[in-house]
Amino acid sequence: MNGSISKQEARSYAIKFWQSLPNQRRTELITKALALVDNLVKQNPLIRIFLTTTYEFELDILNAVQSHFVCDLYLPIIKNNRQMDFVGYRINGSLERLQLGRFGILEPSENKNKIQVAQEGDLMLIPCLAVNQNRFRLGRGGGFFDMYFYDNVDARNCKKVGILPVELVEINFSEDYHDIKLDELVTDKY
Repeated sequence: MNGSISKQEARSYAIKFWQSLPNQRRTELITKALALVDNLVKQNPLIRIFLTTTYEFELDILNAVQSHFVCDLYLPIIKNNRQMDFVGYRINGSLERLQLGRFGILEPSENKNKIQVAQEGDLMLIPCLAVNQNRFRLGRGGGFFDMYFYDNVDARNCKKVGILPVELVEINFSEDYHDIKLDELVTDKY
């Protein structure tokens, strides 16, 4: 896509692209993401991984990370007013039951004692439809991740990684002051 476009136009384009993306390319993306996670786990065996089930990967990314790594995993629970918390899904090897949450996204049974805020040294695999030339992510428009990082200053220091097809990198849309800049991208072509 050439020329500057609105976020809504970029979102529409990206959603259509994701919908037509063959499963083989999705699998390649997950394989590349696992290689990145593997490298980070080797550097820091105590790393905590924050991730979400997304429309783009459904449970594939969660199942892959869960089966390959023994570190603690956290998934979001969606609350009111664009708020979310991350709750332990697998802590010290023990799995929480998943339930259908708001927007039809699977999330752990809410346990207030297990809410954690990502921090420096943690890895967050952030869902994104696309990114612009400055690595600012384009989400689905709900603002949940934007609000999470706004409300949780320490979380801004975690490693923020997006996973997406190379065709959705450097889409020409303007970022807003509250948008999240990713630290790293995983694509199927790099």
